[in-house]
Amino acid sequence: MGRYFFTLLTDLEVPDLIGKEAKSFPDLHRLALAETRNLAAEEVLSGVVDLSHGVRVEDQTGQEVLTMRLSHALKLGVPGRERSLA
Repeated sequence: MGRYFFTLLTDLEVPDLIGKEAKSFPDLHRLALAETRNLAAEEVLSGVVDLSHGVRVEDQTGQEVLTMRLSHALKLGVPGRERSLA
């Protein structure tokens, strides 16, 4: 498929200048999920998690391919009673 760029969407937009290669849309989705969960981990360490933050994925032409918010990448709850935030 090609190289994709993962812009962090927080209080600021932090562009990805390097990008990552994806071989298929499921591969791209997996990469977006991993990037979004990495952002969530950083926010947990800071003590403030904003579920509207996330990652915007763009192709080499700058066209948006998908956006994934923390609320779509996480399940929160008590083990056995988790719920998706989506």
